[in-house]
Amino acid sequence: MNVEPEKDIVIMLVKNDIAENIKDAIYDKMNLYKENKGIIYSLPVMEVRGLVEQS
Repeated sequence: MNVEPEKDIVIMLVKNDIAENIKDAIYDKMNLYKENKGIIYSLPVMEVRGLVEQS
């Protein structure tokens, strides 16, 4: 996935048991440890309707 700096917002809905690994990978690959590169945050999802689980 190509992400344009200062232009893109990426929203992902993932299972809780893999969320930390995904956040760690994005943090490293997008160099978010550098100043002004972006942020990652997560929110709990209590209910979802209309999605089909993909493996």
